[in-house]
Amino acid sequence: MQHSTTFITYTFVEDELSGPVKDPSGKTVYVLSTDKGILSPKSTTISRASQGEKSENAAQIHWGSLTKSKKIVINGNEIEKFVKEKRTGVFTPTEWWFADEDGNEYYWKELECFTASHRRVATYTRQKRRFLSNNKTPATLSVDLRYSTPAGLDFILVAALMTEMKRKSAERVGSAPGSRAPGHS
Repeated sequence: MQHSTTFITYTFVEDELSGPVKDPSGKTVYVLSTDKGILSPKSTTISRASQGEKSENAAQIHWGSLTKSKKIVINGNEIEKFVKEKRTGVFTPTEWWFADEDGNEYYWKELECFTASHRRVATYTRQKRRFLSNNKTPATLSVDLRYSTPAGLDFILVAALMTEMKRKSAERVGSAPGSRAPGHS
């Protein structure tokens, strides 16, 4: 018997690296702030919105550059090599693996996130620009309700942002042979 799974969809109102991230009721859950470099972002701060005036810092991603490695801090803990690349075959999509603070392993494969036991826990929908218009459809992150706890969501959100930047970097590299986007390895 298949159990129904409820997903909560969070919307990146401005873009995936800046602005509010809202839940389905329109409540701001996170605020993203990115310091931009010349060619790529320098760092992104992810603040958890709170009931009071003060927001809580959930994570910070220092994107790095060609000469400087990335630094990831989630809930005050620095994590080295947070997202690890795994390939299962020559013609299969790359899997980007990460673990939460309890050691539970997950992986992003294309635009979906799974547990190590292959249960889908999240789906990322990329921002889309409308043809011949300045309008855009915002990026979204749909997360299984069971994984939408603040700590769980922090890890899934950071991994989603990192894998999206890796996808964008790979797309740029694919369109310019021999080039490599700064800040993404």
